[in-house]
Amino acid sequence: MKKLLFLIMMIIVGNTFTAGTQNEDMAIKRSLQSRLNSFFFTIVNEGIRDNEKNLEKEAYNKLFKKDYVISNFLKREIVEEYTRQISRIIADETKLKFDVKQIDYLSENEAEVIYDIKSKSLKNVPDMLDIDAETERRILEKAKISEDDFEEIMKKKGNEPIKRKYYNAAIQERINMFEKEAKKVTEEEVILQNLQALMVKVNGKWKSENLEKALKGIKD
Repeated sequence: MKKLLFLIMMIIVGNTFTAGTQNEDMAIKRSLQSRLNSFFFTIVNEGIRDNEKNLEKEAYNKLFKKDYVISNFLKREIVEEYTRQISRIIADETKLKFDVKQIDYLSENEAEVIYDIKSKSLKNVPDMLDIDAETERRILEKAKISEDDFEEIMKKKGNEPIKRKYYNAAIQERINMFEKEAKKVTEEEVILQNLQALMVKVNGKWKSENLEKALKGIKD
């Protein structure tokens, strides 16, 4: 009877310990991921701003032909909208993922975590600034401008409402095309591999210890 009771208690204690470990694992993952998101927020935003500057240059060069008479105000309006929307898509589609691969408990209140940083890569998705004749015809149809009148309208002063209508349709078409291609990308690339983080339990909550120091080389 005592032996049976002992076995039952071992099973109960064993199950309780396993569930507790799973709960601790989840708490560690959530805490680390939250801290990493906060740490990389500024770095990612800086990267997005740098990319926006490159996008703006490309947009100014490719959206407006040299012999088109377009006001600087309209150019700036169109380019800003294009870069803002493309940047939004890039940010949404390339969010960093922190993949915890291993958790080693050093003690009841300390654990070492091994993790990778992953993300989708859109480097092979074109910016859609260069389009084919069929896409151009589709844009003109949406803007309700005939092909025969288009060049004359663009090369003369004035006609700002028509020009704005065309460019709004032109960038929206490009944005839609870019987003469609971006969403097709499903494979993730490992950006950084086998990173280490020390987690300590303070007042019942897991916190990262010296994370900034461990990642200093990455930020620099």
